[in-house]
Amino acid sequence: MNSLEDAYVNIAKAEEKLHNDKDALINYTQDRTEENGEFQRYLQSVSNPSFCTQSIGMFIRRMQQFKRETRMWVLLISPFITIILSFLLVRGLLPKV
Repeated sequence: MNSLEDAYVNIAKAEEKLHNDKDALINYTQDRTEENGEFQRYLQSVSNPSFCTQSIGMFIRRMQQFKRETRMWVLLISPFITIILSFLLVRGLLPKV
């Protein structure tokens, strides 16, 4: 293997071969069940994603990204700074009456 990408391709090919051959899949799942029961339960679990759960997940991910990156803080504050500086500039240029 030359790279991690080759490893993923080989794993995908092996899984595809197992899914195409039913007998091999049955033998493989029996071996894996004896070997690692938790992993098999994970593979057999079926998720039912809904719009709400996906939206909440995206919101949480965005908030974590917002907390980590200083660029996000600058993007949030920059419009307010621009307005304040524009107001101060215009006020400074106008003659006092």
